Amino acid sequence: MEVSEDPEQGSSENVSRLTIEDIKVDLLRNYPHLTDERELGRITLRHYSRLMKASRLRTLDRELEIHLSAWKNREIEATKSKGRYVFTDFRKFMDFEKRETKLLGRTPPKQKNGNKLLYLMAKANQTKGRED
Repeated sequence: MEVSEDPEQGSSENVSRLTIEDIKVDLLRNYPHLTDERELGRITLRHYSRLMKASRLRTLDRELEIHLSAWKNREIEATKSKGRYVFTDFRKFMDFEKRETKLLGRTPPKQKNGNKLLYLMAKANQTKGRED
């Protein structure tokens, strides 16, 4: 059986010779929760191709995480000309609350005219209903 790398593109380049057994082993290797033979037998070539593409992209995501970690490690060890660290506080390096607010699409509560009580109440109300 011949399977192209990306059947959606209709490209005949990179055509591989795969057997049903090869496909099943690939699926079991990349998706260990697919253990039912009947379920494996129902997967179409198009679906298999998408699953393998997703698997390759997950690998790329893991590589990105590794490289970002190495980059951040280098960044955190950065020093100024006098030998002092650029980041003296973890929050200056990575403000978790600010990042979380941005990722979740929330607007950060703003402190107005030094009214800290209202600021803290707004912040508490914003996080109160969060259970995800």
